[in-house]
Amino acid sequence: ASSENGHSFDRVLRALSRLPPAADLTMAIAALDETALSRAELIDFMTLLPEPLGPHEELEGPEDCVAYVKEAATLPAVYEQAACWSFARRVREDMGRAVEELEAVRDIVDCILTSRALPTFLGLVLAVGNYLNGGT
Repeated sequence: ASSENGHSFDRVLRALSRLPPAADLTMAIAALDETALSRAELIDFMTLLPEPLGPHEELEGPEDCVAYVKEAATLPAVYEQAACWSFARRVREDMGRAVEELEAVRDIVDCILTSRALPTFLGLVLAVGNYLNGGT
């Protein structure tokens, strides 16, 4: 085996060590139970099976990994369900961050719109600029 395969197998074995039993994993995916399976564990599972296998393809990798994935694969389209669920969870997390950032921008805009000193300051900047450009 190449050094690259060794590193890949190490990554796969680390992912496998962090996962719950395959039966618990498939129940969590089938039920979309976020309390039973974290998004990191979901990603670790997807590391074990980086893409769906075709009908005549054999799974390759460390024996423990192959056995785990075969047990988890009792859930129809388990990879596709896991990928979809992971995406939906990521979108929800990203939306939460975007809402926080938009609220911060809204607060800034509110400060600008309600400021009594800002129009005076900008008027002063405009007057200075007009004075400096007066001879040209």
